[in-house]
Amino acid sequence: NCNMKGKHMNRETAKKRLGEILKREMIKELQHLYIKQDKNGVYTLFNEYKVKQNTDGYFSITYKHFEQPKTFSSIRHAVSFTVLHKHNNTTQARELEQLDNKLSSVAVELRQHKRLMQHSKDLDSFFIFETKIQSDTDKKQFILKELRQHINSSKRFQDSLFDQKLERDKALKFRKRR
Repeated sequence: NCNMKGKHMNRETAKKRLGEILKREMIKELQHLYIKQDKNGVYTLFNEYKVKQNTDGYFSITYKHFEQPKTFSSIRHAVSFTVLHKHNNTTQARELEQLDNKLSSVAVELRQHKRLMQHSKDLDSFFIFETKIQSDTDKKQFILKELRQHINSSKRFQDSLFDQKLERDKALKFRKRR
C-alpha cells in the first residue's frame, strides 16, 4: 500500500512537470501573437517589428527587411499591417498601407477645404468648397470602409492561426495518449 502511494506521487509530479513544460512551449508558440511595450513607449510585435509614435502623431514601423520605416495614421492600422506582413499576406498589407496613406491625404485636403470655405468671400467659392468638402468626406468614408475590411481580415487571420495552434496541440495530446 505504501509503495502505491509513492508511485502515485511520482505520477503527479511528472504531470505537474509536463504541465510546466507545455506552458513554456505554449508561451513560445504564442510569441508570434505577442506585443511588448518598453519604457519609451515602443511596441515590439512578434519579437521583430518595432512600432513607435512619432512627434507628429503618426506611428512608424521599423523592421530589419524594410529599407525605411513605414508610417501609419493609427496604431490599429500599424498593428494590422504588421500581422498581415508577418504572415506573408503582403498584397493585403500593401493595400492597407496605401489606404492609410490615402486617408492621410484626404484628411489634409478636408482641413484645407474647410479653412478655405470659412474664409470664402462670395457665395460661389463657398459652394465650391462645400462641394469639395462633401467629396472629401465621401472619399474618407470609402477608404475607412476598405480599411475596416483589411483590419477584419487581419483579425480573422490572427484568430485562425490561434485556432490552428490549439488544434495542433490537441492532436499532439491525442497522439501521445494513444
